Amino acid sequence: MPAVFEEQPIEVDDYIRPDKTFFEKLEDYWDYLVSFMSPVDRQVDGMRWLHDSGPLGMLPIGNWPITFLVYGIVLRLISLAPSLYANRNALRLGAISGPLQEISNNIKRVKNDKTLSSDERKVVTEGYNRVKNALQAKHGCAQWKAGINLLTAPIMMSAFMAVNRMTMYESDLETASLLWVTDLTMPDPTMMLPFICAGSFIVNFELSQSLQQGSRSNSAIYIRWAMRVGVLAFAWYFSSQPAALFCYWLGTAIGGSVQPLLLRSMAFRTYFKFPDPPSAGKVALSGIRPPNFIDRMTKSKEAVEELSRKHADAIKASAQMKVQHINDFDVSAMASRVGEENAANNAAEKKEGSDDKKKRRKPRGF
Repeated sequence: MPAVFEEQPIEVDDYIRPDKTFFEKLEDYWDYLVSFMSPVDRQVDGMRWLHDSGPLGMLPIGNWPITFLVYGIVLRLISLAPSLYANRNALRLGAISGPLQEISNNIKRVKNDKTLSSDERKVVTEGYNRVKNALQAKHGCAQWKAGINLLTAPIMMSAFMAVNRMTMYESDLETASLLWVTDLTMPDPTMMLPFICAGSFIVNFELSQSLQQGSRSNSAIYIRWAMRVGVLAFAWYFSSQPAALFCYWLGTAIGGSVQPLLLRSMAFRTYFKFPDPPSAGKVALSGIRPPNFIDRMTKSKEAVEELSRKHADAIKASAQMKVQHINDFDVSAMASRVGEENAANNAAEKKEGSDDKKKRRKPRGF
């Protein structure tokens, strides 16, 4: 055996890598930014961090069902601000829907008016658009703000796909259990979790809709029943999916229950300048409600009629107190109408002037 193998190895210090150059650091930053182009991977990293380390490295959850539940609650609370903002914008637009519809009808009428020239039509249309923008600015709303709530949809959906990916690659989920479910990678054999999640969603939806009781149009009724039936169909369709997905869904439903509770607080609505709900919804916030099924089954006929009468009187009183301040719209609309009439008069004068010239023109035979 060679003597070199008989010698003991010499201990050396660990190799210390020199500092990174500027371009290497820049490349690391670029890789970090590009990593956000894969939101599902980032969601998986966030769930594993919450499970293993937790906030400040001191609160590891260590339980996958609770991890998915807490992660869903946190994401829904993060999306609460844009959701409330979009809701307030929609309520403010609804408060001025009548004037906005009148402006839109006037714009269509001007565009179809053949007595106006293209320049006059353009001037009048721009005037109505300025009136529309001024009215929306006065009430602090805009039609383009309705899509703000959609900005959080990719985050919520990527988290849903991240949970689905973890059920395929995370072996610990096979031994994780939640109540009667002993394997989060398999569907719930009792199908109770999907319908519990659907029920929590419907509860939040009904709490929000109770403030919009004044809307009795056919389209609103169809949308409500489509949401109720659609959620149940959605739960039945996805009942064959892993149970871990419903842990996340239940967390988003719990976090989403904060929004209708906040909207039912008059102090919150007043502080953040939410418009008053319709008359029936405002009466519901005051505690005056119509008789329900239990009242009709347990109370006398006179008591039920008294509850109905109080509720109807409260709605009537609330409707009489509703006032919309759109003075700026009235003045601006009147100015636009005057401008439209002036443009029409100018066109008529030009036409009369051309007719007079034709009359004064001598015949060619003389």
